[in-house]
Amino acid sequence: MVENIRPFQYRSRRIFTGFPVEFACLGQITRGTCLNVSDDGLRAEMESEIEQGASGLLTLRPSGKHLQVAVQTVNADSNQAGFAFCFQSDSEREQVAALIASLAPAKKTGRILIGDPRSRQ
Repeated sequence: MVENIRPFQYRSRRIFTGFPVEFACLGQITRGTCLNVSDDGLRAEMESEIEQGASGLLTLRPSGKHLQVAVQTVNADSNQAGFAFCFQSDSEREQVAALIASLAPAKKTGRILIGDPRSRQ
């Protein structure tokens, strides 16, 4: 039982999304919808089942943008698949980070205003 325990690792922050993706592997393209994305990879609901361990090219299409990244399927369950990004360069890593930053919800300032806002005019 003890040998099944994995060492603790922090996971990257995940952004919940719903943009289209396409996975190209061995000459076949499978379309899907990205459910969440992080700096390390993403989870998607696909039109058909993806084999665990499959490697290919994933095209991300959020809000009219277009980005292709090499990936490997790290887990697959029914029609959902977890893809790990396999960056070929720092530039690719930076492009994905910029894409994720553009999808992240705006941060709140945390400022609390007390009193009647009409008195500040």
